[in-house]
Amino acid sequence: MAEVEKNATQTECAVFWIRAASYPFDFFAYYVISAIIIYGSLVAFGLRGWHELYEFMPPFWISVLGAVTEGLPVLIMLGFWLTWSASPVKLLLGQKILDAKMYSKPTTAQFLLRTIGCFVAGIPFGLGFFFIGLDLRKHGWHDKIAGATVVRKDGSKSRASGSVFAAIFIVIFFLFIGSCMARITPS
Repeated sequence: MAEVEKNATQTECAVFWIRAASYPFDFFAYYVISAIIIYGSLVAFGLRGWHELYEFMPPFWISVLGAVTEGLPVLIMLGFWLTWSASPVKLLLGQKILDAKMYSKPTTAQFLLRTIGCFVAGIPFGLGFFFIGLDLRKHGWHDKIAGATVVRKDGSKSRASGSVFAAIFIVIFFLFIGSCMARITPS
């Protein structure tokens, strides 16, 4: 119990505007990582692009592949949450997703509920996310559904790890862009 009180006193809820501003950057990161995975898979099979898949794949499997590529960013988001209890931008900003009662890492079930909750919160024109600004504890519908909260921890360690992550992400991004340009540019 003392650990819970210690965690609760060392944290404060992440404010609405910071969380709202991070969503577009998070989704950009998820889609870039997805593109790297998809493009890497195509290259691994010796293909230059989607058009070459249509030549030998039946339409059913092309539909399945389309569904997988649309769901890949969601799986990457869930992977970030399960691994670091944060999205890419939350890592940079020193924020973490915690269990709202115990201030500890949420369970896998809570992360799955939070993922489903994101869809629920986004369906009515994103009102479930704007609820973060109205709620005293800064919980959106997805946080309430999962019993989670997003907190900001002050400290140089979290900022340093965020900087390392940002540097790695930027290098991977530019390597990806460079490899795309090398493939597209005629020799």
